[in-house]
Amino acid sequence: MQPRKLIEFLNIIEKLKCHTRHSWTSTGRQESVAEHSWRLAVMALLVTDEFPQVDISKVVKMCLIHDFGEAITGDVPSFLKTEQDEAREDLATAELLALLPESLACEFCALFTEMSQRNTAESKLFKALDNLEAVVSHNEAPLDTWLPCEYSENLVYGAENTAYSAYLTLLREELKQDSIEKIKAGAQCAPLQEDVHMSLDQSWFDEMEAKIPCGKVRTRFAPSPTGYMHVGNLRTALYTYLIARKENGTFILRIEDTDQSRLVEGAMDVIYKTLADCGLTHDEGPDVGGPVGPYIQTERRDSYGKYAELLLERDGAYRCFCDKSDADAEPADEKAIAKYDGRCGRLSAEEIQAKLDVNTPYVIRQRIPAGKTSFDDLVFGHIEVDNAELDDGVLIKSDGLPTYNFANVIDDHLMGITHVVRGSEYLSSTPKYNLLYQSFGWEPPVYIHCSPVMRDAQHKMSKRHGDPSYEDLIAMGYLTDAILNYVALLGWSPGGEEEMFTLSQLIEAFHVGGISKSPAIFDMDKLRYFSSAYIRAMEPDAFAKLAAPYIRETVQDPRFDVGKIAAILQQRCETLCDIPEKVDFFDVLPEYGTELFVNKKSKTDEMVSKAMLDAAIPALEAITDWNQENIHACLMELAERLEVKNATLMFPVRIAAAGKMVTPGGAIEICAILGKDETLRRLEIGQQKLS
Repeated sequence: MQPRKLIEFLNIIEKLKCHTRHSWTSTGRQESVAEHSWRLAVMALLVTDEFPQVDISKVVKMCLIHDFGEAITGDVPSFLKTEQDEAREDLATAELLALLPESLACEFCALFTEMSQRNTAESKLFKALDNLEAVVSHNEAPLDTWLPCEYSENLVYGAENTAYSAYLTLLREELKQDSIEKIKAGAQCAPLQEDVHMSLDQSWFDEMEAKIPCGKVRTRFAPSPTGYMHVGNLRTALYTYLIARKENGTFILRIEDTDQSRLVEGAMDVIYKTLADCGLTHDEGPDVGGPVGPYIQTERRDSYGKYAELLLERDGAYRCFCDKSDADAEPADEKAIAKYDGRCGRLSAEEIQAKLDVNTPYVIRQRIPAGKTSFDDLVFGHIEVDNAELDDGVLIKSDGLPTYNFANVIDDHLMGITHVVRGSEYLSSTPKYNLLYQSFGWEPPVYIHCSPVMRDAQHKMSKRHGDPSYEDLIAMGYLTDAILNYVALLGWSPGGEEEMFTLSQLIEAFHVGGISKSPAIFDMDKLRYFSSAYIRAMEPDAFAKLAAPYIRETVQDPRFDVGKIAAILQQRCETLCDIPEKVDFFDVLPEYGTELFVNKKSKTDEMVSKAMLDAAIPALEAITDWNQENIHACLMELAERLEVKNATLMFPVRIAAAGKMVTPGGAIEICAILGKDETLRRLEIGQQKLS
């Protein structure tokens, strides 16, 4: 139900009722007018809710003509202009029912018969009205455009209809009219189930609404502090950040810690550090504050209880007193769907009060109405489900804490969230979220559901199965920028051939239309490719600084320059963790066999290699200024003099200097870093091995 639209409708009904009461007072028809116009008005609302193809203007007009045929003279059909009220009412009802599908018309005829025989009709209609959700939102034109102009005068309320008065009391702050207090004073019945529901302070809810920021895009990343940041969570954070920055909006960090059993000490620090390392700076959050804090759910506990009470009052929820042996088994994960038979939702007000009087523990469950619920998602399109498939899930647990399903709706609304990015596993729960929004009369956010990140075609990535988290990838030596770039492309296509993006470039290029419905496969080889590309693209000084601790893991001899080692590594490593093993030969010459000197491509074997070392040792020994340029000139001249290819000479020199088949640099770079004495010593060892 959209409250303002409903109120617009009811106000028009009340205007005409009040106008005609003054002229009909002497006829004794005042009570009948109030009763019948109310019943037909609710009937019109119900019809348009269930059958949106029905023309609401015709239905409403017939409701009004039913009671006010004499007052509305402009468009009254001639057959309704009769002096006999009873005949006129019967004809109007027939005309109204003719607008409806036959099956529905029969149902309402039966309803009218029951209403005329029972005194509980008003409470039945009030309950029906309380459950309506989207009655006249499809009607584009204001409902009073076809009314005679003389009825556009200032609104006057009547208090004769107790159900109507009770509903206006419920929406008193929405109406913002001084005369509401008069209605309350004149009402003849208390609000529905007042003995069960506490009286709510509407001003508190108004204050909360007034705090909600509006006018710009607001997104939120809402992780649970469970110990690590898995790849799917990082992708959600990234997309949420990109949407906010793309639209010059606000990016919010909210901690969802309602499931206390899964909390891990230090996990919030992991979240803060990950976002900071990735450059995903949040504008509001637990550590920086903001206008709609607190930003940790357990610190917002009191507000959830109040909104649960409001939902109870609006019949969108009910107390469930079942213990575990009575209720269907609940899953260990509170976000999973469990089916409950709804038995407590059928308790009478007296039964509920009796249980409350003896302090029977309870949870609060969502009341799922009959019918269908639909929503639109920017990735998956329009989705409609039969409400029979939805369960009456728990909203407030017995300890007073909200479940994820309730808290995230309340928080998203109160924080003014306009766009919600989350995994596609929540698609099945979204209809229930929308029903909560409708029960409160709130506008749902824009939904963006992302398909999962998979280890392979059959299995989702899972920490339990050894798949890496963001922290694991960092520990494996992958660069943050490379991880972020690759994660952005897991299920999103920028269009075109470009795939290397900095964070600022991602902000510019990102568009929701590029998100795929298909799951994305996490490919470690592809990530290595991105990491290698980012390492090669770094400024040499920046890479040297980043690589230094990894180099020093195995190269601790201070004679060897870290900057020079980093220079030969940068174009030859894919991750930072490749570094220690690649450079360990600088500190200690490994043990190796002469088979390493055999290389078909370089045209070397043990005999050729010994001859090359025999010639290289005295040539290098003659260098007085030991540097890379002089080493290069010496060996090039020697190869030319020996009439061999450069590789035939360089290969055995490199093997002897490093003792490894694979090295990050060539013979010249390695010899320059080792220094003259260490180079000659190692070449002589190789020479001896080949003797």
